[in-house]
Amino acid sequence: MISALKVARFLIFLKENDQRGLELSNLKLQKLLYYCQGYYLARYGKPLFEETIEAWRYGPVVPKVYFHYKSFGDLDLKVESEENDDFFQLEQEKLSVIAYVWKTLGELSAGTLVDKTHSESPWLNAWFHSDDKVISNKQIQTYFSKNISEKMLVSQ
Repeated sequence: MISALKVARFLIFLKENDQRGLELSNLKLQKLLYYCQGYYLARYGKPLFEETIEAWRYGPVVPKVYFHYKSFGDLDLKVESEENDDFFQLEQEKLSVIAYVWKTLGELSAGTLVDKTHSESPWLNAWFHSDDKVISNKQIQTYFSKNISEKMLVSQ
């Protein structure tokens, strides 16, 4: 497993090298991290990153990553110069899932992603039925395994 912060840095890298000129706020990043974890769990049966995901008011959040980029507010995230981008040493399966999520969901706005996650059972169950608001990997894997097509899982 890798850290969610490494996944986040790779998503920012993809954004900065995407010809579509898309933006990536911390809010949007949090939703993309959730989808990376979901697709990876559905495809490989194990978590992509080790940190937990929590149900917050505006959808799923990885607190450690949220607080790392909090100073950006709702501005477009940039790679910080002191960060070592060694994500290219990751296994191909990890890189391909992260890139797939960026390619397919990166063009959606943060608001659209909030609405999307608010309609999905992992966030709903944690938000309304969990005291600690943790969205378990088991809930995420169950939901994504049932709700994303096999075509999406193999087209990466």
